[in-house]
Amino acid sequence: MASTARACDDPVVPEVPPELGRGLHDVAVGLLLWDRLDVAAAVELAEALVSVGRVDPTTVAAASLSQAAHRSDAEPVLRQMLSAYGVPVPVDPTEDDAFAAAAVAFGWWGLPLSAFYRRLPGLDEQEPLNGEILTLLDEREHLPWVLGQERDRVEARLRTMVREAFPAPGG
Repeated sequence: MASTARACDDPVVPEVPPELGRGLHDVAVGLLLWDRLDVAAAVELAEALVSVGRVDPTTVAAASLSQAAHRSDAEPVLRQMLSAYGVPVPVDPTEDDAFAAAAVAFGWWGLPLSAFYRRLPGLDEQEPLNGEILTLLDEREHLPWVLGQERDRVEARLRTMVREAFPAPGG
């Protein structure tokens, strides 16, 4: 499964290779952030889990899905698989759930800044952390494009700030 995973030394899901554990969380983020779910990648992940000996019924069911399955057909099967691995996904996620999922994915697994930015709460709903994030985003946006390394440093500071506020699941 192609993942935007960042290195995380702690096991994300016990008894599962770290890259596959991060993949489970990537699928959870995809379910919370409607536009991020890649059904084909989720099926490939389930197939990889089966190939390393995880042959429980929920994983086998997910691996049996067509990679071209519609989200509405795949979602309940994927939710059951995630639940079996201790990665619950709220059925009716709130904006706070979606922001927290995006924050973890941005801080720990390399979710692109643009996808994280779209999940920030509105100005009237800002928490203190969000204000700090917006300050850094503003600093980054006011840097000229020719200062790409400096923009990257600001983004790295953002990721560090988010990691400190949102520990990695299972970490």
